[in-house]
Amino acid sequence: MGLQDPVLLREAYRQPSLLHPDEKLDRRSRLFTAIVKVVECSGSRGHAAYARHRAARGARSPSMASVGGQSEKGEAVRTTEGRVEDKVVIVTGAARGTGEQTARILIDEGARVVVADVLEERGQELVAELGEQASFLLLDVTSEESWAEGVAQAVDRWGRIDALVNNAGLFHMEALEETELADFERLLGVNQVGPFLGMRAVVPAMKSNGGSIVNVSSVDGLSAKNGLVAYASTKWALRGMTRVAALELGKYGIRVNAVCPEAGGPEMRAPYVPDGFDPALTLAFTHKLLPYQQERPPIELVRDIARMVVFLVSDETLSCTGADYPVDAGWTAGRHLSFNPGA
Repeated sequence: MGLQDPVLLREAYRQPSLLHPDEKLDRRSRLFTAIVKVVECSGSRGHAAYARHRAARGARSPSMASVGGQSEKGEAVRTTEGRVEDKVVIVTGAARGTGEQTARILIDEGARVVVADVLEERGQELVAELGEQASFLLLDVTSEESWAEGVAQAVDRWGRIDALVNNAGLFHMEALEETELADFERLLGVNQVGPFLGMRAVVPAMKSNGGSIVNVSSVDGLSAKNGLVAYASTKWALRGMTRVAALELGKYGIRVNAVCPEAGGPEMRAPYVPDGFDPALTLAFTHKLLPYQQERPPIELVRDIARMVVFLVSDETLSCTGADYPVDAGWTAGRHLSFNPGA
């Protein structure tokens, strides 16, 4: 805040009643008083949104989840609150891959998860495994009607929506000259239109209490690779939509961020690896900067993405909005040259 801020100066000049009443003070001092009042006034909406958020959360501070003791049936019992305790989270594309791992960790951390997917059988199987804290939603992310019905069902089932994870996505690898319009539009519908419709659909349900929207973009939305004209264009666009949404929805206490992973679900890569080769083994290929990544189970690289998503859903990131969070083991940090010093 300062006397050179043009917006504050304009507002202060427009409201002469805010000037300090003592005319003996110089104009600068009186104007500074007016600016302070303008800031306080403009910040009131944010204070109100945070107060609603705290009320909805019961003014609880986030804590780490732990499990201790057993029920009479021998089942593990949670003895402390999870990082996302009682939050209601919709996760799209949650029947498999990154979405599935995100749903699992959210449940472990105390959330109530809406597993949203077009893969009904796999989604229902996952919900049966996750238990009573999860529900399944048959959702076509490219359909306005499906989103409207889905959000209504989620609110009817759980009473509110605290977070949306736009994870559903398609991958396509082909040279620009050979990419068909149909393939380009197919990715556009799921990867870009889907998150747009999702964000727009949940806003009315999230306005009163605030919350978090996490859009799963990609490192291919931060840089570029040949062969990814359809895929990369949607992921760059998603980062742009994330920023616009963050600017518009902050007044409601809704944070909007993008996660940019390098290693996605192995099933997305399966059509592009040789027959008989486990696509999961390709995940560590781009993680060479950190040697230990070669030794970790491939599923853990996917779960790292999910952990970042859960972090952004949690109240640990109340100061974070409109930003990109790469989960790429340094892939986008720059070029590591083996022939240069420090290699």
